[in-house]
Amino acid sequence: MQNIPNTTAEFREKEQKEQFRQEGIPILDCCLRWPVVLYAGAQRSAAAISNYYSDFSAGYLRFLKNKAAPAARRAYVAAAREGRSVPPALAEQRYEITYNRGYVSGYIEQREEGPQGVERIRYGDTFELSTGRIVRLSELFEPGARWKRALIGEVQRCIETDRGLGACYRENAERLAKRRFRAEQFYLTERGVALFYAAGTLMPRAHGVTVFVIPYSRLTSVLRYDLAPPKQESV
Repeated sequence: MQNIPNTTAEFREKEQKEQFRQEGIPILDCCLRWPVVLYAGAQRSAAAISNYYSDFSAGYLRFLKNKAAPAARRAYVAAAREGRSVPPALAEQRYEITYNRGYVSGYIEQREEGPQGVERIRYGDTFELSTGRIVRLSELFEPGARWKRALIGEVQRCIETDRGLGACYRENAERLAKRRFRAEQFYLTERGVALFYAAGTLMPRAHGVTVFVIPYSRLTSVLRYDLAPPKQESV
């Protein structure tokens, strides 16, 4: 396996709040947070990653204005006609940087809560810190390696183990894990590659997004890069 640069970035948080009203009454409260990347070694690359997150968040805010706010307005009007009051709908975006060495990786999760219940959507992103470009999952593995088979096999093994411990997976979760596998639904962590499935795919929707962290040690035969954190020398 090849080594990756032992370079890291710093981050600061950006936040934007919006409130939509109908007849002076709040109907939708929004709070979006996203990271700004700071890296003196490659400022242009850091700016490219930061711009990606900023544009992504701006797109979500447009969706809230054009879709979620009108839906909240209709719910408010319908309740008012029936003499009821409804609490304002909520929308939030949060992020977590889960890997910061040679690559910047993590996820953004968007959560909406309203009369129809709670909806969660997760997006994973991985960037090469030196260039700012998005890294595909396939690039982390040796050319010609059967990495997809290896990852799906590990997910199926996790499902079998968790089911034995009482986890309430769907009856055909192992088959669904293969059928619904999406290579873009991943991010890196210090422990391993995190693969995730949308809420309701493998488990009941109430459980939210299902995440499997596949340890790097289980993927040494197919990995192209040594992604595990350096071992600290004992004093």
